[in-house]
Amino acid sequence: MDVKLKRYYIKKICGGRSVFARVFDFILSRAFILMTLFFILLHFSRSLTASLLIAIFLTVASSLVLSLWRLRKIQHCIDKDLYKLKQKSLLEMLTFMEFSEFVIYMQKLFAGIENIARTKFGFSADFNHARICVFQNHPSVHCDIPDILSILRHDKNRQLIFVSLSDFTDAVKTLCKHKDTQAELVDGELLLSMAEKAGVMPDEKMAQQKAEEEMHETVLTYTKLKESALCKRKIKSYVACGILSLLWPLVTGFKFYYPIIAGVCFALAVITYRKAKNEIQSGNAGVLT
Repeated sequence: MDVKLKRYYIKKICGGRSVFARVFDFILSRAFILMTLFFILLHFSRSLTASLLIAIFLTVASSLVLSLWRLRKIQHCIDKDLYKLKQKSLLEMLTFMEFSEFVIYMQKLFAGIENIARTKFGFSADFNHARICVFQNHPSVHCDIPDILSILRHDKNRQLIFVSLSDFTDAVKTLCKHKDTQAELVDGELLLSMAEKAGVMPDEKMAQQKAEEEMHETVLTYTKLKESALCKRKIKSYVACGILSLLWPLVTGFKFYYPIIAGVCFALAVITYRKAKNEIQSGNAGVLT
């Protein structure tokens, strides 16, 4: 397992707490388990040495069990996120397919599609005495009421099937359950399930690779933090914060830490300004060469 990825998910599972906080919690919890076991065993055995040794052994054993459980939880969390990203990647492949390829692909899932007509949202066709409307939308954009309302009005007396690469909003789901509406909804997740059963999944290997890359991009590294902290746009904010820290004692009274905060803000402003200036100079030098 990638070390950075593992650290990221440990922090995520632990509610975003720092390493120091997690170590402190670990020591405190193990000390509590040790003392609890020791006093319980001492109550029954009346032997100080035996109670201490058994309590230490049980604490170590419970720590190993908890560590294994945590590793399993981390792996489950990674697998869950990876599965979601893989789903998104697979659906994005369908989103960016050529129209003719997209139609052929949907014909594999819905055998018997006839009278295909291209529309602004994708295409519509006849399918088993029903009207099927397939949206070639992006998986991140949910299919909403405005997308289907005109179709419902036009074909209100006919069985309809709406197929979307994304999910449907709650409003659409509620509307399609109305007694006067004959509409079936097929979302992106169900579509992939159908594709898997039919053995016509898009390029899974590429989707897996893309999902892993996207997952690694979400991991917060020291470099990313440094780039964010020393961003040129933050110079004015650092200066304003420093001035505010110097003036704030006039309202609340002098505290020794206000000048320190102001000094740190001004220092960050100077460092950020010099970094931005060096980048401009190096860029100009590159152009001249």
